[in-house]
Amino acid sequence: MNHVLVTGGASGIGAGTAQLLAATGSRVSVLDRTSADGIDWWHALPDGLRGHWATVDASDTVALVAAVDEIAADGLTGLVACAGISVKEPFVDSSIEAWTATLMINVLGTAMASRAAAQAMIANGKGGAIVTVASTVAFGHVAGLGSHYHASKGAIVALTRAMAGELGQHGIRVNAVAPGLVRTPLTEFMRQTQGEDGLTLRVPLRTMADPSDVADAIAFLLSADASMITGHILPVDAGQLSVAGMPLDGFPDISVHG
Repeated sequence: MNHVLVTGGASGIGAGTAQLLAATGSRVSVLDRTSADGIDWWHALPDGLRGHWATVDASDTVALVAAVDEIAADGLTGLVACAGISVKEPFVDSSIEAWTATLMINVLGTAMASRAAAQAMIANGKGGAIVTVASTVAFGHVAGLGSHYHASKGAIVALTRAMAGELGQHGIRVNAVAPGLVRTPLTEFMRQTQGEDGLTLRVPLRTMADPSDVADAIAFLLSADASMITGHILPVDAGQLSVAGMPLDGFPDISVHG
């Protein structure tokens, strides 16, 4: 049985991915700063599919690595590095604190979780698969999402390709998904202020994705169906990257995990 760890698995894309993987027969573990209390879908999983839940803030890299090591000791075939934050502030007003928090969680958290998972997979000698979560903002500016968020997602793209190059010899595949507009807490302020019709005006499919749409792509990249795919970034964006510009604006004074 596959055993997959999902960081940032309490909500949004992470939760959708964890639920899909369990529904298709994988044992799932979750690492999130939110505890499992009140997460109904988690407690509803059969014992054989419900792994470990580690309540850890991804900015605490020591605790993060320790938690991944503990979970991986039970055998680990896959990692979905989904934990991330976005702080809404314009570049000229961006704070050192926001830069530090965003890069610590989005980049260093992804790197350290991936490193610990890769070490366990190498020690196990059976390979595995890692999927990171980038974003379409890695490839172009989206107004309303902070410059630190853009930078962090660009770094994840580069990190993913570097890991793929190094880890392939050990039978470990590394890919990323690059979601566009997804109905998660991160885009809630956009949906409230502009509506989905306004947000998707320049998106070819004229729709936003659900977390389950991104989860489908992640599950594919983890699966044997993607056995010859590594080092790639898979957009899940309803065609957003095929057109120039997005009609988004504004920096509400909020910070969102998701």
